[in-house]
Amino acid sequence: MNYIKIDTNRNNSIINISGAEFVNLLAHEIQVETNYDFPTGQKLFFYRWNSTISEVEVNSEDTIKMFYEENGSLGGLDLEPHIENVIGGDFIPLLTKEILIEGINFSPFSQVEISGEDNFVNTIYFDSPKKIRINLTVGNNEGLFNVIIRNSDLHSQDSGYNKISIKAKNVIDLRTTPIEDLGLEMTNGINVEQDSEKGLRFYSNTSSWNRGVKFTSYFWNRNDEITFEIIFTRVNDVNFMAGIGSSSLNVNTLNSAYYKQEIGMYHNNNKLSSMYGGGDVSNWSQGVGSNVIFDRDKYYKIKLENSGNYGSRCSILEVNPNDWDDETEMHSWTSTCPADDLILVPFIIPQASSGSYYITGFRY
Repeated sequence: MNYIKIDTNRNNSIINISGAEFVNLLAHEIQVETNYDFPTGQKLFFYRWNSTISEVEVNSEDTIKMFYEENGSLGGLDLEPHIENVIGGDFIPLLTKEILIEGINFSPFSQVEISGEDNFVNTIYFDSPKKIRINLTVGNNEGLFNVIIRNSDLHSQDSGYNKISIKAKNVIDLRTTPIEDLGLEMTNGINVEQDSEKGLRFYSNTSSWNRGVKFTSYFWNRNDEITFEIIFTRVNDVNFMAGIGSSSLNVNTLNSAYYKQEIGMYHNNNKLSSMYGGGDVSNWSQGVGSNVIFDRDKYYKIKLENSGNYGSRCSILEVNPNDWDDETEMHSWTSTCPADDLILVPFIIPQASSGSYYITGFRY
C-alpha cells in the first residue's frame, strides 16, 4: 500500500507519495476548493474511478487542502458527513422548494436522500464543505422525514433524523369557527361579532391605536419559517392593522400598539402603503413602495413568508373568499422588519370604532 504523507507547508505539493500510479493521478489540472481541518485519527480515503488507492490517518495538527477534478477522475477525500442543521425543512404536502443543509464533510460528490417514497430531491447544489442546498419536492404523506447525505459508502448516520416536516396548513375560517375556540385576548372595551359570510369584526366605542386582539389558540415558532396569511374584506373606509404579534404581548398594557406588534399591515381607509411593528427590538415601519387600493366587498390576503422576518417576501393578493388558493397578486416587497420574538400568534389592531371590516380567516 502506498504511504501518503500530509504536507501543510507547500501550496502546490500538498500530498507527498510513493508510487507511480498516484503521481499519474495528480498529474491532471487540479482545482483547489477549500481548507479542511480533520480530527485526530480520521482516516482519509483517496479514490480513483471508485477504486481505493490508499488511506492515511491524520495526525493531531495536520491541515490539508481538498482537491477536485472537473472530469471526475479524482474523487477527492471521502469523509463521514454530519448534519448539524436544516433550514427551511417545513413543508406542506406536494410543495417544491429549496432548503439549506448545514454540517461538515460535504463534497461536490455528496448525494442527498430524503426518506419517504414520494419525496424527491430534484437538484443538489454544493456550496461548501459545510453547506449544501437541495431543491426538494415532497409528497402527500404528512409526518417527519430523515435527511441522509452519502459520501460513497459513508453516510450521515442519524444526524439528519426527523429534519423534514410535512404538514398541511392550519386553516382557521373565522366565518364558521366558534368564537370561544379562538382563545381571544382583547383589550378591555373591544367587542366582537361574527358574520357567516364575511368573518369577524372588532369594534369599540372610541378610536384608539392602544389596543389589540390576540388569537392565542393558534401559535407557531418563528424558526419554523412558515408562511402566514390573513384574509380580510372591508365594507366602508376604515383604519385597522392585521398581522403577527408576540405570544407574550399584554393587550391591556399597550401604548402605540402598531409598534408593539411583530409585523402588521396598515389598512389606511381604503389602501395599504406601509407596514408597522418591531416588537421589543425597535419602533419599525416600512413603506411597501406602492399604494395598494382595496375595493369594497372584495376579499384580499396579506402573505408574510418566513413570518415576515428580515429579508423575507411579503405580498398582497386579491383572493376568492371560497378558495383561498385562487388568488391574484397585486404587489410584493421585501421585509426589513427586525422583530425577533420566538413564539408568534395572529394579531389584530382594531383602531376604528365603526368596525366596518372583517377578518375572514388566516392560514399558516
